[in-house]
Amino acid sequence: MFLRSGAKYRLLGADPLPELMEDNPDFANPSYEIKRFELDADESSLHSELYNNGDYKAVVVLQENLPCYGEECVVDTVRVVKVAPFVYYEYVQPPCVQQAFYNGGRGVARYYRTEEGNMCAHPDLPHASEACCDNYDEDTVSNAARNYLYDGERVTYATAENRCGSLC
Repeated sequence: MFLRSGAKYRLLGADPLPELMEDNPDFANPSYEIKRFELDADESSLHSELYNNGDYKAVVVLQENLPCYGEECVVDTVRVVKVAPFVYYEYVQPPCVQQAFYNGGRGVARYYRTEEGNMCAHPDLPHASEACCDNYDEDTVSNAARNYLYDGERVTYATAENRCGSLC
């Protein structure tokens, strides 16, 4: 969806934190090394659209489907993309296109398992992160490994399975 005609991006400027969705508060801490989704300046069509020869627009709406390049081809969605040093755009999810009720929901847990509340997520939509573990090793079940391409990445259930092999 993020490379399709009609996809919308909002200029965040130098602040890499999204405004229309919530990210982990640690992402604002400058002492942490946060892995951002950075577009390839030489090859990415999305980069060309957003960079616009250095004439950054407050809002960019893609006028046609764009081909993917590199990691754009293996992520299910993006949240914030880095276009240049201190230039970030937030991908704006299309409103009202996901059904509230669906079949085959999967349980997802919070980032920190000590936080209360689990929820159900649509397995075909990128609403959760992967948690890679060995179900027979108690340490990995309680301390699952991550295999992500950028901090805050959301994936579908199928992508999580492909990256992990096993899920907690």
